[in-house]
Amino acid sequence: HTRYWRDWSSDVCSSDLALAVFVAAALVLAWNVRDSGLRPTLVSTRGAVEIIRDDRWIPANPGDGVRPGERIRTAGDGTAALRLSDGSSILLEGSTDLGVPRAGAPRSFRVRTGAVRCAVAEQPSGRPLVFQTPHADLTVLGTAFDLVAAPVESRVRVAQGRVRWADGGAGLEVAAGEASTADLRGVQAWEP
Repeated sequence: HTRYWRDWSSDVCSSDLALAVFVAAALVLAWNVRDSGLRPTLVSTRGAVEIIRDDRWIPANPGDGVRPGERIRTAGDGTAALRLSDGSSILLEGSTDLGVPRAGAPRSFRVRTGAVRCAVAEQPSGRPLVFQTPHADLTVLGTAFDLVAAPVESRVRVAQGRVRWADGGAGLEVAAGEASTADLRGVQAWEP
């Protein structure tokens, strides 16, 4: 009888420990999703716009939330306007592919190709918003800007505020009224 009690209590303790670990992991994940301050929602769409959800592309519609880790793409005739929960907005132009940050990951949108027009609210200290392109990462310092990611280069034109390019080498800060490019040679100021 004592041996049975010992085995049963050991199983219960193991189950309790497993449940506690599961609950703690779920709380950490929920905190990271809630705390990210991003929670993108589609405000408007025009033309063909899709979201990759559960490994397949589905039509996107105004009011749809975009989940962490999903991607949004617009066809050549498509545009999509996103609103983040902090009030920031991102407009995807035609032929754009934008990845949304994963839960618990750095606050980085991935612009695979295409053009985005952004108006970004001031970000929490130590938690900047970053736009990754194939050529460099663009850290937002509270601003409005246009960003284009093309196969040969990425370009940014800042309307207000500042952004900072980083490509693993020397970074470059770009202020309102300025433009810059990033390519295989690095980042550089650009004058039209």
